[in-house]
Amino acid sequence: MGELIAVLNGVEFRTRHNDYKMRMPHRTSKEYGATEDIPYPEVPPQVINVIIIIIKLSLSSSYLIITENKSMSNRQ
Repeated sequence: MGELIAVLNGVEFRTRHNDYKMRMPHRTSKEYGATEDIPYPEVPPQVINVIIIIIKLSLSSSYLIITENKSMSNRQ
């Protein structure tokens, strides 16, 4: 995150170094202040399918450009 300057009720607030780690209290440790990383959820299948389609489209367009370039070089 970037820096933020905000005015709330006439008071200016400035933040810096907002690159916080996503952590939560430790689930099993009894040590004071113990934390652990927040587990990230799995990527939904719909997102993976869209990424696959984008990759296939970019590959097919690059193949099209290559074949066009080859056919143009044959015409010269």
